[in-house]
Amino acid sequence: MGLKFDYKDGQTPLDEEEKEGLKIKSITTQGELDEFEQLNIEKAVEWTIRANLKLEKILTEKFIKDLHKKMYGDVWKWAGEFRKTDKNIGISWTQVGIELKNLLDDTKFWIENKSFQPEEIAIRFKHRIVSIHCFPNGNGRHSRMMADIIMESIFGKEIFSWHQSNMVKANETSLGELNQGEGVMSLSRGFFNTGANSVLSTLWNVNDKSTSEIIIDFYKYLKNGQTKSDALRKAKLNYLNSHQLSELSPHYWASLVLIGDANKLPLPSINHTWSYIILLFIVITSLVFFLKKNQKK
Repeated sequence: MGLKFDYKDGQTPLDEEEKEGLKIKSITTQGELDEFEQLNIEKAVEWTIRANLKLEKILTEKFIKDLHKKMYGDVWKWAGEFRKTDKNIGISWTQVGIELKNLLDDTKFWIENKSFQPEEIAIRFKHRIVSIHCFPNGNGRHSRMMADIIMESIFGKEIFSWHQSNMVKANETSLGELNQGEGVMSLSRGFFNTGANSVLSTLWNVNDKSTSEIIIDFYKYLKNGQTKSDALRKAKLNYLNSHQLSELSPHYWASLVLIGDANKLPLPSINHTWSYIILLFIVITSLVFFLKKNQKK
């Protein structure tokens, strides 16, 4: 595989078998991998907002795995599966299932007995599950989303800001120390919470020229009755088919992502009834005027 991983201090390297689990073979740089992972995570965020999540569903091994798969399943084959090797952080891989069950039982006890404040319960859960290190990678981002779900779906409280991290560039093994940066996750969550059905967002600072070309074609396809997902896909293909060399880099076209409802945009139906009535009135008026004019002659 041509992708060379750029590991930061404290991050967990993948072994060769895990690297082979990359689904998108066209990815060649760490930056491209981050972008595809962020898109996948955005889909997971939207899913958590729309899902009817309850305590009895959240605090289960199945949900822990399902959430990880929702976050990374488009990118990695092993998403949602517990790791099968030891890493530079975390417990022995053979103990992951046992320790996770202990954490889930402890968390239920804390909630039922109000042992701690909601914020402390969520943070305790986050730190414990990161220290277990259930999955080959993505454990830090997964733990933060779990903490947010506990806060929002179990306690009905505001989610953490995580210093406005974008869920990709954080040092996921530092147990809470995150790089500064403004990400699209919180923006998308805000739009959905205010009733938006879908959001067209960007994963990084975009090139104005290339993005404007794609957006114009996107709305053209929407107007012609295409679904939102098809409209965006065709707009990107138009861009790729009409450019060359460095302009074909994903930096210029891959940033735009659609989150949420991908169906057709409901366009208002045009009622021509009044147009026909006005036209008929003009014709009749003209005819009457013409007849009266002829009678005078």
